[in-house]
Amino acid sequence: MPVEYVRWDSLANFQQAARLINTGYICTDGMITHRFKANQIHEAYNTLLSKNTDMLQVVLDWAT
Repeated sequence: MPVEYVRWDSLANFQQAARLINTGYICTDGMITHRFKANQIHEAYNTLLSKNTDMLQVVLDWAT
């Protein structure tokens, strides 16, 4: 796509997407299929690599 037709760069696109998610304008509840704590990262990768999963979106919780 020619640069004159590009409205924002990738950072601006990411920031806008994050803003829409944080304000609840875009609901991601149905997109997140798995949640793992940071200390379960090996389990998360093994699950992903097994290919016997219905993973759509994974959230790693770094706070715990």
